[in-house]
Amino acid sequence: MKRAVFVLVSIVVLILVLGAVGIWGTLRASLPTLDGEEALPGLSSAVTVERDAAGVPTITAATRADAARALGYVHAQERTFQMDLLRRAAAGELSALLGEATWSTDSTLRPQRLRARAEAVVEGAIATGVVPTGVGDLQTKEAETRGVTGFASTAISPGTSFRSAP
Repeated sequence: MKRAVFVLVSIVVLILVLGAVGIWGTLRASLPTLDGEEALPGLSSAVTVERDAAGVPTITAATRADAARALGYVHAQERTFQMDLLRRAAAGELSALLGEATWSTDSTLRPQRLRARAEAVVEGAIATGVVPTGVGDLQTKEAETRGVTGFASTAISPGTSFRSAP
């Protein structure tokens, strides 16, 4: 009887330890890569991202477009979950991620059609060449967007907003 209890307790402890290691590994994999080299398609030349003691990145690039693409990559690497949460909030889609607790927020924001309005502004800017005040130039924004999608293409589970490749 004592042996059966010992085996059962050992199995439970093993499962708990393996679960803890799995959770730790998943959380560790979601952290940004701070050292080494990463490939980012579409750059015209090498870009350097250096971080100070507080982890604040400084991007050095030959062109504005390369700097913007690297900035998008760094933003996505460090803030993918936040970016996804804000995107969902503006569209009134938080309940899809967080459940009924955010239904009242969604029901307030969804009728405002913020996503559709933003898309219309971008399409109008592309069609007319007139950029809204405070946006900057469209080529820089496009490069930054490509940096974000460049990071997203390296994610373990595309579409998952909180996990990246180790």
